[in-house]
Amino acid sequence: MKKLLKGDCSWSTVKLILGWIVDTVNMTIQLPPHRVERLWEILNSIPRRQKRTSVKKWHKVLGELRSMAIALPGSRNMFGRLQNALQLDGSSRIALNKGVHQALDDF
Repeated sequence: MKKLLKGDCSWSTVKLILGWIVDTVNMTIQLPPHRVERLWEILNSIPRRQKRTSVKKWHKVLGELRSMAIALPGSRNMFGRLQNALQLDGSSRIALNKGVHQALDDF
């Protein structure tokens, strides 16, 4: 009965399921507003003038973008350049060249 009162078992064609807004009539999936805000925070945290970043931060960025890629049309194949930036030369920093920034701009 608790779940019914909270609205967890309500019948609806648009529902928040596992952090995604699923519309069964239009057959679409979209990011909820808080995840869209998080996407903008991630993209704005790496300005175009930034030339290097830590491996730890880059792993966070890639992880967040990959988790959102399902709902971003065309983003599935945009990770090549971002992933290539991880090819380290023994350093704990990653070079953010022009190609990496262009790939981030595509999001």
